Amino acid sequence: MNRLIVFFMFISLMVLSSGCQQYPFKETQAFVDILAHPQRYDKRGVCIEGYLKMEFEDTALYMTKDHAEHLLFSYAIWVDWMGDEEDQLSVEADFPLEEHYANKYVCVWGRYDIESGADGFNQGRITVWRIIEMEK
Repeated sequence: MNRLIVFFMFISLMVLSSGCQQYPFKETQAFVDILAHPQRYDKRGVCIEGYLKMEFEDTALYMTKDHAEHLLFSYAIWVDWMGDEEDQLSVEADFPLEEHYANKYVCVWGRYDIESGADGFNQGRITVWRIIEMEK
């Protein structure tokens, strides 16, 4: 009986500790873990929190705002949007992505690929399926 209670407490703690909402993955992957072990996540769906910088030739998810401001590409994952049209992306707002999500902390869900975007400057690429703004 005690094991059952401990098990349910553990599961509850795991669900509450996740930073991203529970769609479509059960947990957020640590940004640093993806950078350290990209082979584990290659061609797989991931949920990552980070700072989204959206500028010409620099649309990437950085680990922190400081990394984005100093263009530390070794702490960045190139961002591609799912499909040809931005409206195919499931977002929580009805306005352009650039105006709402640029230069903010976000949680993105998508497919991670080791293949880099932007001529190999970034540490892989994520094709985003869904994005939400994080409160930091």
